[in-house]
Amino acid sequence: MSLIANIKSDAKQKFPLIYSANNNLVKTFLFRLYSFNFKMLFFVYCLIIIIIIFYTLFIDFGFLKILNINFEDAIKTFTTTVITLVSMNLFVTNLLLTHLKDERDDLQSIIDKRVNFKFITYLGFSIIISILILYFLSPSITNPEIKSNILIFIFSTFIIYIIFLISLYNNVFNFIHKSKRNEIIKSELELEFDRAFYNNFLKKEFKTRYIEFIQNSGFVRYNSFAPLNDNLVAIYKAGKNDRFLCDINTDKLKNMLVKIVDEKNIMKL
Repeated sequence: MSLIANIKSDAKQKFPLIYSANNNLVKTFLFRLYSFNFKMLFFVYCLIIIIIIFYTLFIDFGFLKILNINFEDAIKTFTTTVITLVSMNLFVTNLLLTHLKDERDDLQSIIDKRVNFKFITYLGFSIIISILILYFLSPSITNPEIKSNILIFIFSTFIIYIIFLISLYNNVFNFIHKSKRNEIIKSELELEFDRAFYNNFLKKEFKTRYIEFIQNSGFVRYNSFAPLNDNLVAIYKAGKNDRFLCDINTDKLKNMLVKIVDEKNIMKL
């Protein structure tokens, strides 16, 4: 087991609430997802569409054929609906930012984290651009299954977009309400404290346990400002692009150190 894993295991026993707040896989995934900019999100969206195209051409198990749709009529109606809802998204976001214009500088980081209006807006624009591209390229696409499968995928992401939009409205109304906004700020401050405490605990414990492990393994700590020692083989100066130690597998390293034989001892034999 690695050193960080051991420290996290101890943190889980000593500070279960703080540990769970910093090791929630769903929240971690959503945080990384919401951090996507438009280029990243649109690239992923287009990549999925390309995968669907190859799936339709070479595999096509048929599980995407859940709807029997008229492509030409559906895409026209669909385009108008998406544009309308994205406009509503921009309207409610502007409503929030206008309402909090005096407090925006202080609350911007909390707004970005809780409302996630940037990600929702980027998703809406990605859907619109994909629909428009599909609409203009559809006459040149001879395989109707490709058009239908892509449209079904876009429709599915549009349903997800509506769910995000409902969440956006709910979060905006909470921020507009002063007492609920204060509760959100209090909650975020508590989470920020938990993150700072958890990260500081990991860094402090890692340094302490690493030094203890190295010393127990027979190594001697050397001060770079001390005079050169005859037993010192080499001094290594870190460069700008070097990566520093983030974690070690203590069990594996311990087994490797046991197998190391001192050359001087071999010569004495």
